[in-house]
Amino acid sequence: METVYYVQDAVLPELTVTLYDEDGNATDLTGYTFTFSMLNVVDGTVKVDAASMTAVDLSNGKIKYVWADGDLDTPGEYYAEIVGTVNSKKEPIEELFRIIIRKKLN
Repeated sequence: METVYYVQDAVLPELTVTLYDEDGNATDLTGYTFTFSMLNVVDGTVKVDAASMTAVDLSNGKIKYVWADGDLDTPGEYYAEIVGTVNSKKEPIEELFRIIIRKKLN
């Protein structure tokens, strides 16, 4: 499970993801729409609930989530998931990954 690290109250960098097939090739995501969800590992609180993701380069498997104010305001460990929808059918596109938000120092 991949882990991504952020600092409390950050809004950058945006979460940019490239999705690959089982052979290691970038997946053509043309025709898909995507949502991003994130929940706290300890208490199960949903921090981001099926928010829309933005296409970066669908033919080369690249999408991104632009952090909204408040998304990264609570330090802790989170599970995150990207879900793709094509032809009205939802499919988990990526295994769960972790996001660690560390408390800012000042």
